[in-house]
Amino acid sequence: MMAYNLKEIIPGEGLGDLKFGMTRDEVQTILSVPNDKDSINDPEYPEDNSEVWHYDEFEISLGFEKIGDEWRLENIALSSNDYELHHRKLIGLDKETLLAKLDKMGLTEFLLDEFEEEEGTQTVIRSNETAINFFLEDGVLSEIMWSPIYEEE
Repeated sequence: MMAYNLKEIIPGEGLGDLKFGMTRDEVQTILSVPNDKDSINDPEYPEDNSEVWHYDEFEISLGFEKIGDEWRLENIALSSNDYELHHRKLIGLDKETLLAKLDKMGLTEFLLDEFEEEEGTQTVIRSNETAINFFLEDGVLSEIMWSPIYEEE
């Protein structure tokens, strides 16, 4: 079996050898069969179909969109500190430390949303420039999700 690079978060491109735009078959060649799949179909928009594959071993979820007759990798979410952005591990960092590390990487333009929920405070730090979302629970980074970078029209 071939060894694949799945360590580095590449904004706008993917996760190591997993690249946005890959088909489901191409992804399965790298990761094998997912532990679980969720289909999302909105009756109001039947042309907008999506599917999410969950890989427990890797602590990642992959979102696919149906484009024409093909399903293509559209977003990646991860919750393990095994992955790095610009050679830095981020999962588990508090909000201030995360923002300081992102600043050192040159990522400074963010939108910040905070929500109070029964489970605690949820914070989303969004970078439209890099199409990355950082999800914090009670001030600690628990998940990173990103997608291709689309040019504004």
